[in-house]
Amino acid sequence: MITDIVFDFGNVLYQLDIDGCHNRLASLCGLDKDEFLKRMHPIIARYEKAEIGDENFIWHLQQFNQTLNPREFVEAWNSMLIGIDKKIPQFLSQLSVRYNIYLLSNINGLHARHVDRYLQRVLQEPQFLTQHFKQYFYSHIIHLRKPDAETYAYVSGKISARHHSSVLFIDDNRENIKAAIQYGWRGQWHHPKDDIIDCIEKYLSNH
Repeated sequence: MITDIVFDFGNVLYQLDIDGCHNRLASLCGLDKDEFLKRMHPIIARYEKAEIGDENFIWHLQQFNQTLNPREFVEAWNSMLIGIDKKIPQFLSQLSVRYNIYLLSNINGLHARHVDRYLQRVLQEPQFLTQHFKQYFYSHIIHLRKPDAETYAYVSGKISARHHSSVLFIDDNRENIKAAIQYGWRGQWHHPKDDIIDCIEKYLSNH
C-alpha cells in the first residue's frame, strides 16, 4: 500500500528545456553538445552536490570562452527552467490529503534561487516548498544526488514511511527510477510531455 509519494521536480512538476539549455551553453563554449556534456557532466554533478559553488561552476564554463560576460553563462544555464502549471499547487494540496508528499531533486544554487523567484512572482507562493511538501530534498542541500543509492537511503531515513515498498517515486529519468527500485521503493517513470495531473491516478493504480 502506497502511503508516501516522492516527486522529482524538473519535468515532473516543473517544466524544463534541458536540450535547449545544453545547446545554448555548448554554443557559448564553442563546442558541440555531446562534447560539452562529456566535459561538463562531472562538473555539473559536483555542482549539484554543492562540492563547488556558483562562482566556481561559472568559472569552469568561462574556461571555454573567456571573452563572454559571466552573466551570459548564467542566463543560458537558467534558460533550462521554463515554468510550472498554475494548477500544480491545488493538485499537490488535494493529493496531500491522501498521501505524504515529498520532493527529491537534483538541483543547484543558481537554479534553486531562480525557481524560488519564479514561484513567488508567478504563483505568488513564497512558501511553495514547505507548504506543499512534508519535506523537500534538494541535492545541493543534502550533498547527495540521484541515482546514487545513498540518496534514497538518506531520504528514507528522513520520511515517515513504514516500509520502503510504501514509497512511490516518480521521476522522468529512467536511471533514477531503476536505482530507486533497486533500493526497494516503487518507481514510476514519467514522460516529460505528459501532464502529471492527468497521470497520477494511473500511476497509483499501477502500484
